[in-house]
Amino acid sequence: MNNTIKNFYSVTDKTRTPGDERELIKDILPWFEPGNSRYFLDIGCYDGLKTLEIAAHTGANYVIGCDFLSDRLKVAKTRKVDVLMVDLNSEKALPFSDGLFNSIFIGDVIEHVFSPDFLLSEIYRLLCPGAYAILTTPNLSSWRNRIAICLGWQPFSTEVSTFYRVGNPFAPYGKPSGHIRVFTPRALRELIGYYGLQIERLEGRMVKVKPTGFMRFTVIVDRLFLKLRSTFCDEIIVKVRKPITNWSID
Repeated sequence: MNNTIKNFYSVTDKTRTPGDERELIKDILPWFEPGNSRYFLDIGCYDGLKTLEIAAHTGANYVIGCDFLSDRLKVAKTRKVDVLMVDLNSEKALPFSDGLFNSIFIGDVIEHVFSPDFLLSEIYRLLCPGAYAILTTPNLSSWRNRIAICLGWQPFSTEVSTFYRVGNPFAPYGKPSGHIRVFTPRALRELIGYYGLQIERLEGRMVKVKPTGFMRFTVIVDRLFLKLRSTFCDEIIVKVRKPITNWSID
């Protein structure tokens, strides 16, 4: 990974806060099946905080956290998470046996990788039959992005530069967050279907923003869409399951 690409991705680490992690944990935990997961993999584990919360909820006793940020993995390791440094853009198979895991979490990762196809094929390979994965990612067709496009602005959570955020006066300025693949719910559904995974549930997630000025109004709209049509919210949450193949002998 050259320096430009490394910097493009690593800046994401500087924008995350413990509050962001807590909000994510609160939203995703009900999607996991309690006490029903012996082997759990967190792809994009960051500092291991949510990894342990999910593992405790699911009853997992074999827990692995993957990430490419070495300093965050060190923190996860101090929390007694078994960690593995991975670069998903290398498209090297993760060093685990086929069908090992009962549950996998892929939190805001798929939008960062060059080949979502590789990631989804790995998820299918690593899940045992009947097991499931939870995935979150920004929503290209959110209500904010629909308005942004109509105004001729760059959609939120999309980036055209490896150094700057440009094209949207209401998007946070500064360094990009490393998003190169941003999905609509329909596109995500269709791509997942190509890799043998069955979608059980797909909804939107409201991302917490500071309720000041114009953003105070947007929070009200977010809450309305969360109740009426959640797939207009800023993020997508999807639960997929690897089907159990029934073999019969004639």
